[in-house]
Amino acid sequence: MTRIIHHDKPINKIGWVIVGGESGNDNGNYRYRSCHVRWINSIVEQCQDEDVPVFVKQLGTHLAKGHRLKDRHGGDVNEFPTNLKVREMPSSHEGMSGV
Repeated sequence: MTRIIHHDKPINKIGWVIVGGESGNDNGNYRYRSCHVRWINSIVEQCQDEDVPVFVKQLGTHLAKGHRLKDRHGGDVNEFPTNLKVREMPSSHEGMSGV
């Protein structure tokens, strides 16, 4: 089924970005993939350059293990590097859709 959504505003701007590394286990069905601080930092910087709200959810298991964080998923914002302690929310839901 196809849904057609009509907007009276341009839809070429991203309304909100949520970024983070994957959580998971070393083996089994729920393995995590690697993530690097520079990747997350790059996304944050790009969003800030374009005035797009960005929310750093977690650093992920890969970074949590590599940096010996207490939270095994790297989700404690107090353990984030200072430049990644970014948890912005969109000012409104206007222009955002669940598509």
